[in-house]
Amino acid sequence: MPISEANHALLVHVPKTSGMTLVHVVFQDAERPLGQWGHLTVLEEFQHLKQVPVAYFEFAFVQNPWDRLVSAYHHIQEKRADHHPLIAPFAACTQFLREFGNDPGRVESVVHFRAQSDFFSDSEGQTPLDCIGRFNHYQQGVAYVSHRLGLPLGGVGKRNHSRHAYFQGYYNVPPIQAVGNYYRRDVKLFGYTL
Repeated sequence: MPISEANHALLVHVPKTSGMTLVHVVFQDAERPLGQWGHLTVLEEFQHLKQVPVAYFEFAFVQNPWDRLVSAYHHIQEKRADHHPLIAPFAACTQFLREFGNDPGRVESVVHFRAQSDFFSDSEGQTPLDCIGRFNHYQQGVAYVSHRLGLPLGGVGKRNHSRHAYFQGYYNVPPIQAVGNYYRRDVKLFGYTL
């Protein structure tokens, strides 16, 4: 999780929500090299820190779970050979989604498929962040982060994005329901629908 002492900011980096863009812009002073940011939960990261940052602006971005699942599949196919064996049997995203509908637990060990709310829920299941931006309103979220941090972040583009068609075209009824059930807390917490 990127932490910037200079900007008094902490980003909970949920995979496939354009976090790398913000890492490169806001967290230049962070201790770890930019390519070594893992996707740790708040609780996991705080276990590694000697002191929990106080008075920092803590934020995250989230994405529609159905869209994020399609994006994660394509990202892994294109760029993540370490996770590729889990999805390699599925030549097409629609095949992967069908299998996900049959056995969602098959991929739960891959961080890109983990529920978003898991990343920033505390030990009581609360989400105590200052801001949770929406991927589908990314520029608005970036403008708010920019304002809160006093940084000129206007017009920030997205990095590390996967290439695929609009996500709704990949779904039919069984996977729609399975994804909704698997990510039920995200759906409820953030009010997402297909």
